Amino acid sequence: MPALFSLSLLIAACQPEAAPAPTVTEPAPVADTAPTPAPAPAPVQSSVSAAFAVTGDHINAGTGTLPADIKEFAAGDSVYAQLMLDGHAASSTVTLHWKDATGAEIHTAEKATAVAGLTPVIFDYRPDAGWTPGTYALVFDIDGKPSWELAFTIR
Repeated sequence: MPALFSLSLLIAACQPEAAPAPTVTEPAPVADTAPTPAPAPAPVQSSVSAAFAVTGDHINAGTGTLPADIKEFAAGDSVYAQLMLDGHAASSTVTLHWKDATGAEIHTAEKATAVAGLTPVIFDYRPDAGWTPGTYALVFDIDGKPSWELAFTIR
């Protein structure tokens, strides 16, 4: 019987091995979140402010601005007023209120302009009958909001 047992072992050893059972592989996990989209571009801010204001007696042809800040004028002079805007806006409206010494409004002018960085807005005025001696005020509004005030004198 030991021979039979040895023969059984020998036969079993010569038998080809059974192929391993195929292993089931799990698919790679799918991410629960979608890819993050690129951030939307920030909107262009439309903000404009007054950088400074001056009065003068003429516009410099080379620069398109007032060359000096003059505060005293003669009765027959045209008075120029410049507000330098700073900011960015497709359109901004500047209103200039000309007021006499009592605070009464004697003239109003309005200009709309695109603003990209420093942008000058210039007004000029001379009453038909000339100026009455005294002190006058200029009040600049930007888009309906008071932004700067200047004074000048007529001798």
